[in-house]
Amino acid sequence: MIVAIDVGSHKICTLVGEAIPGGGLRLLGVGHAPAGGIRAGEVVHVDEAAGAIAASVERAERVAGTKIDRATIGITSPSFEGSNNRALLPCGRHPRAITSEDIDRALDVAGTVPLGPDRTALHVLPRYFEVDDGGPVVSPLNMEGHRLQVDVHIVTAATAAVGNLRRCLAMAEVAPTGLVMSTLAAAEAVLTRDERDLGVVVVDLGAAVTGLACYCQGALAHTATLAVGGRDMTNDLSVTLQTPLAEAERIKAAHGHALPELDDDPTEIEITVFGDD
Repeated sequence: MIVAIDVGSHKICTLVGEAIPGGGLRLLGVGHAPAGGIRAGEVVHVDEAAGAIAASVERAERVAGTKIDRATIGITSPSFEGSNNRALLPCGRHPRAITSEDIDRALDVAGTVPLGPDRTALHVLPRYFEVDDGGPVVSPLNMEGHRLQVDVHIVTAATAAVGNLRRCLAMAEVAPTGLVMSTLAAAEAVLTRDERDLGVVVVDLGAAVTGLACYCQGALAHTATLAVGGRDMTNDLSVTLQTPLAEAERIKAAHGHALPELDDDPTEIEITVFGDD
């Protein structure tokens, strides 16, 4: 059984699935709950956030008919920072086949960067490898050489933000099998190999935080988060039109266009302004 929990600023969604023989995934259950106690991707009230996670999990359990006690957690936070680093690992005086242990050691060295007590490494992701003076390769396993070089992308987050989320998960009685930047999970779901090779940017637009993931030549080149999202658009509409937030959200969803040149709808709409009731 595979369980994932996406902790967002607007809602918390729990998905339960199972692997299908031969590849693929079968969805068994889903549950979601309003993201109480979470603002702009970070926990602001531990008890409320823990209750929201527990409610989402409980609803997924009822649909799937199974108990959930562990899950992979998708998170987005304005505290995320991305950087690239590289490391060189000598393999010996004489060329030999590179093993999985060599690859793990090289990744460990590349991921060992100075971090303050307020930062935690969330991901150390290999971008590409080089054996001796050769060009970039996806996997150096079993290739012969004197030295192995690896280029990695590192995603870090605020230690306090990660600690608070872990506290909420513990109170909700869910053990995290891993914490994943939601934008990278979205990229895994939607990108093709050609898009990664040619170069592409994933924009993961959330309610309060937008995540960015940039790919070039098949590898992750840059990640970032912006403290702006769909809720900001709703707030702007509410202020500009002097209408309640619920009405502004309805107008955005029903009549909004990402590209103004595609908006050819001449229909006039009625807006409920403050004080009408």
